Amino acid sequence: MTIFQILTILISGITLLGSIFIVYLKLKVDIAKIEMRLNSIDRELLQKEVTMLLLEKVNREDHKEILNKIDDLVGIIRKT
Repeated sequence: MTIFQILTILISGITLLGSIFIVYLKLKVDIAKIEMRLNSIDRELLQKEVTMLLLEKVNREDHKEILNKIDDLVGIIRKT
């Protein structure tokens, strides 16, 4: 093998390894972005779930209040 052939093989190998490394880094960055989006979606879902639970609690309290008023009205109607 001549020096030119050895240099060509070395340069080709270095270029190939560099390209593989660049693709690997790009994939890692893309995976990290996707994980961040998933974490963001998880946080939003948790916030929405907490909001729904709080609304259910308020609705339960309102429901109890309405039932108490209905019981009062039924009691008044029965007395008359």
